[in-house]
Amino acid sequence: MKKKVQSLVSIIFVLSVVFMMISPVQATRVNAATSPVEIVAEYSYQSMFCVYHFIIVRSTSDKPLTVTSNTTAYDAAGNIVGAESGGIEVIRAGHDEMIMEMYDGTAPATYQTQLSSSVCSYVEDAAASVIVQPTISGDKVIVTCTNAGTIPAEFFNVSALFFKNGQLVGHNYTYVIDADDELKAGSTMSGELDCYESSFDNVLIYTSGRYYTWG
Repeated sequence: MKKKVQSLVSIIFVLSVVFMMISPVQATRVNAATSPVEIVAEYSYQSMFCVYHFIIVRSTSDKPLTVTSNTTAYDAAGNIVGAESGGIEVIRAGHDEMIMEMYDGTAPATYQTQLSSSVCSYVEDAAASVIVQPTISGDKVIVTCTNAGTIPAEFFNVSALFFKNGQLVGHNYTYVIDADDELKAGSTMSGELDCYESSFDNVLIYTSGRYYTWG
């Protein structure tokens, strides 16, 4: 279950490694009028190693979907400077999930993303029944995850986007799973996500988890 958190952080976290932040991403979203998935937000920032581009996708279908993305990146003059593809194995109706892309070199000025989807018949979106309670503690966010459903959430993943003054400054992710690589029905487990790049004053949380129905 996805839960967004907007909390103020009073502790300033200073790192010896400085990362450069870029302006909010400009994007062209190419979706068919009848598409059951849509892009609801995009974020981007440049780290020491690459440019991260995050695409937030929402499903409006009443069936579980597999989603594939294809993005072309352009510089300010309109020249193509990069291309990436990504995907989401399964997403349920009304749920937001995140696709992460990475680009080398200078940050692109714009991105053009196309989405395609198909009905997924072999897996359920088990994240639907997981309740996530985030707690900000200094330079990190701690997530307490309770599976309130009847099926295990396999490979349950929690991703965090960290913001400062409305700008994306960092990201992190963690798997909240046991020795069987799942968050079992009725169980509660915790994880933490550090923001190594900068201090932050807001964090958005996205989750994913699945349950395979074959066999």
